[in-house]
Amino acid sequence: MASKEIEDSFKARLAAVLQDLSTNGTKDKEAMLMLGSLASNLVDSAEVKNWIDLKASIDEKGFEAMLNSLEKEGNKLIATGKIKAAYAIQAIGTSLVANKMKDKDTATGRDLLDSLIEQAIINFKNQPAKTIN
Repeated sequence: MASKEIEDSFKARLAAVLQDLSTNGTKDKEAMLMLGSLASNLVDSAEVKNWIDLKASIDEKGFEAMLNSLEKEGNKLIATGKIKAAYAIQAIGTSLVANKMKDKDTATGRDLLDSLIEQAIINFKNQPAKTIN
C-alpha cells in the first residue's frame, strides 16, 4: 500500500488530469482519438473486452512493465513535440496507477477517468478509417 503522502500526491495529480481532460482534452478531437486508439490497441492486444477488464487482468509484473513502457514512450513523444499523443499516454498511465489506490476519492476519480477512456475507445472505433498522428 502506498504511503499517505504518495496517495495525497497522486490524488492531486488525478484531479489535475481530470480537470484538464474535462476543460480542454474532451474538446480536442485529435487528442481524444489518440487516447481511444491507444486504449483500444492495449485492450485488443490483451484480448479482453474493455479497458476495465484490461486493468483487472494485469498482474503486478504486467503493471510495472506497462507503466514503464508508457513512461518511456511518453518521454519520447514529449521530446519530439508530439504533445497530444503524450497527453493520451498520461491519461492511460494515470488510470493504471489509480487502480492501486484504495481510498474513496481516488476510486471516484478513477471511475470518471475510466468512463472517459471507454468513451474514447468507442469514439475511436466509430471513426472512419484514417491515420492518426
